[in-house]
Parts: sequence; structure tokens; C-alpha cells
Amino acid sequence: MKFCPHCGGDLAAFLSATSANTAKVNPAMLAKYDQIKVWRTLIEKAEATRAQPPEIAALAFDVSKQIESLSDFTKPDGTLSVIVHLVFDQKIVPDGGALYMAAMSNGQAGPQDPSYFEARGYLVEEGRVRVSNDVPVGAAFGALEYWGGDKQHRRWHMAKPISLNASRIGDPYFMDDNMVAFGATWKDLTKTDEAFIQLFEFMTAGIRGGGKIARPVMVEVCPVR
Repeated sequence: MKFCPHCGGDLAAFLSATSANTAKVNPAMLAKYDQIKVWRTLIEKAEATRAQPPEIAALAFDVSKQIESLSDFTKPDGTLSVIVHLVFDQKIVPDGGALYMAAMSNGQAGPQDPSYFEARGYLVEEGRVRVSNDVPVGAAFGALEYWGGDKQHRRWHMAKPISLNASRIGDPYFMDDNMVAFGATWKDLTKTDEAFIQLFEFMTAGIRGGGKIARPVMVEVCPVR
């Protein structure tokens, strides 16, 4: 794939850079999964790149190559399941406190205009705060669900919708502050480049150009054994 399937931009530079430095999964990610250890390492790496974060296309190709490097973990049915860890440049979960309680009471924006909740990070649909398993969610949750849920997961050759958990205390899947971990299972890897370019475009420009949600700055994957 030489040109971005969405914006038409020339991706040759990113492809050559990725080929020259074949992306491999951090060896620590291949050990027995330890959520705290994984995230401690990942946050340190994200902080080190804060001043000069990678280009979105480069990041997409990097995570795609990481997934390809895990081919030894392909299951007998031909699928490969991974945990995708993403760090963003800003918070991706809604504010808590009183707003959380208001959203949980009946999901209704009530006396406040829906934009009041949207401005504080909540995902509002048809005048109601969106809730997943009793947890109010933000625009990042909506973008991830749209990208890898029932609507589009087959487009990326995933075997099933992504595993997404809005809880701050989930393990291994969770969302908190500027971090998210979700599960993805691929039938084949022919669409991973395109899939992550699209996901990162959703996050940086919004679905249908709805505006920036957050910019991804670091991504790492590990296999689901």
C-alpha cells in the first residue's frame, strides 16, 4: 500500500522507515502478562517521545508490524488475538464526580444542554449520555467501538468485534486518563495497516470529521495466549 486509502497521501517514507527498522514487540510484552508492569514501561516510553511524537502513519505501520511479528501465537483456527495498548496526548475519559452521578441517575442531560456534558468529555447521543455497563463513556470509546465493533470489524478482517471495557479498573481491558487497552482478534493480517491508519484518523479528526478526540503517541501490543 503506497498511498493512504483515506487521505490519498504518499506513504512511501513511512513504509521504508518501518522496513528499515522492522517493528518488533517489546520482549517484556511476551512474558506472562502483568498489567502494571506493561503500563509502567509504556508510559515511560510515551513521556520520552512527548516533545516529538511519531507521525500518525508511522505509528500505524509500527503497530501493524508488531502484530505481524506475533504470528507464532496464531491459534489452530488461524486467528491471532492481541491486546492493543494505546497512550494519547490528552485525557480520553469523561470527568467524574458530580457529573458522573448526574449521568448515572438517568442518563439525561437534564437542565444542562447536552453540549455541557460533551465539553467535559462525555459522549452524548440523542440528548443522552452514553453508558456502557453502567459507566458513562467519552468520544474515544465511541470511536473505538465504531471502528472495531459490529459496524466495521469485518472490514479489517477481524474475527469478531473488539473487546472494549470502559472501566478504569478493568484487567487487561480498560480506559483511564489518557490510556486504553482493548482486545482484537484477526482472521488474517492483510488489513492491519489500513485498519490502524483509519483508527488514528478517527481519533485525530473525529468520525466524519467531527473534530479531534486525542492524538495517539505510543502503541504496543502483546499476544493473548
